[in-house]
Amino acid sequence: MEIRNIVNLTPHELVIKTTDATLSIPASGTVARCAQKTEITDEVVYDVLLQDPDTKETKAATMRIPITKVTLGDVENLPDPKDGTIYAVSRVVAEAIKGKRNDIVIPGPAIRDDKGRIIGADGFSII
Repeated sequence: MEIRNIVNLTPHELVIKTTDATLSIPASGTVARCAQKTEITDEVVYDVLLQDPDTKETKAATMRIPITKVTLGDVENLPDPKDGTIYAVSRVVAEAIKGKRNDIVIPGPAIRDDKGRIIGADGFSII
């Protein structure tokens, strides 16, 4: 695949490392996203102990933690295909348009430092 342009449609810089070189691809300023709708479907009722920061006294309380269902909608901010260009997007966006476009990539397998932090990707992947 011969590409002249890589557009990063994620909110952060992408660092692609290969055996030959390291390529930093800055965020383009446009972020492709999936519209989403969130609805509360249930809740977890959880007993906790709370400590007053001033008196250090503790008291029992009940937390109600919502459980939500997220439904993904249409992809937003994805440019039309352009010859010689690929678009780097999030996995969620790539999954949403799977099989509809051949110019979409996601960061490849993560490369981590000795503390487990992601420092780059080993190429690109497709969904």
